[in-house]
Amino acid sequence: MDIALIADDLTGACDAAVQFKTRGVRSLVHFSPDGAEDARVQAFTTETRDCTENEAETKIRELGARVSAAQPQLIFKKIDSLLRGNPRIEIEAALKAFNCDVVLATPAFPGLGRIVWDGHLHVDGDARWKPVDVAAVMGSEHVKPECIADALRNGAHYVSTDATANSDLALIVEEGLRSGRQCCGQARRAWRARSRKHYSALQEGNRRESRGRCRCCSASVRIIP
Repeated sequence: MDIALIADDLTGACDAAVQFKTRGVRSLVHFSPDGAEDARVQAFTTETRDCTENEAETKIRELGARVSAAQPQLIFKKIDSLLRGNPRIEIEAALKAFNCDVVLATPAFPGLGRIVWDGHLHVDGDARWKPVDVAAVMGSEHVKPECIADALRNGAHYVSTDATANSDLALIVEEGLRSGRQCCGQARRAWRARSRKHYSALQEGNRRESRGRCRCCSASVRIIP
């Protein structure tokens, strides 16, 4: 396994996996970590969006104990773009569970008007939304995208960053790959531009499969119970 995609609900797992699917990579989404197959990119749902912090941490730790045996080179911990659920607890738990070197994260989703600017999450078009301090919620060290490399060189291990456009998300991914360190990352739309370059199509499995559709497009992904 090259990449493990971890989400706190099934919709999120499918939404992350479908970024590879739309670029010719067969994506596997598992309900159970015991169902991991010999595929290069696999997604798992922990169903922890509405769990307590202790429950979420336990489930991430248990998932890590099983999935890390496949030695994924990169962990993509998907978080909600409005920071719902337990993003801080789950990211910190994933960092430990998968023995990652660094975390690079942002909740930004520019395509839906959800951007991080000057350290705060803004939602365009929602007059009721009050900007959220990302570092305060996530417990991270917050920097501009162009400062990621400096932060990592200075010993930062949990970095969140501004992102106002897809180019910022791409830069986050590039900096993570360039660092040469095992990353636990979250920059969801950046994988649209990078998945074809780094990962080839997955072999078809022999297991009975069902199909799920991404909420953002018509692509389907293979879901393994």
